[in-house]
Amino acid sequence: GIDYLPLGTDKPVSAFLGENGAGKTTLAIALIYALLPDRKVLNVRPISDIKDSSAQRQDSLMGRIDPELGYAYVAMDIQTRTGTRLVAGINLLIHNHRLHITPFTVQSVPSGMDLFDLFNIPDGDQVYTPELSELKRHAARMGLDCHSYENDHGQYYKALHDAGILPT
Repeated sequence: GIDYLPLGTDKPVSAFLGENGAGKTTLAIALIYALLPDRKVLNVRPISDIKDSSAQRQDSLMGRIDPELGYAYVAMDIQTRTGTRLVAGINLLIHNHRLHITPFTVQSVPSGMDLFDLFNIPDGDQVYTPELSELKRHAARMGLDCHSYENDHGQYYKALHDAGILPT
């Protein structure tokens, strides 16, 4: 239910309030997986899914992606310890009825660049959000290094750690 939602806070506690189905749980799950994308280590399931026997065999995260598009992003905009800007997150892709999570980073994003412009490509009067391979090419055209960590979560965690984020 959320197409694009920039959030930011410098407060120690944040609360998300909304009607059922507004996206509060989806947002929490997305942030958890952006910090710890290895589902072999962490598999988050909302209590409502655990209590609902019909949802037991379904992938809760996959069910939150628009099936017509088949992919989604969760991105964190991080000011690193050295003052540079790192965009880190996950690409969620439905392929062969399975969900694939690919962590990625975009290094040294200019301070004035809006994330909407990074994740969306103009196409005439419309804009669209590209799949990860095209996003990497789009970032490269803007002079940015977008790197995916398909089989190496350790390097993704290292990039977060180097930026000052310690997912535990």
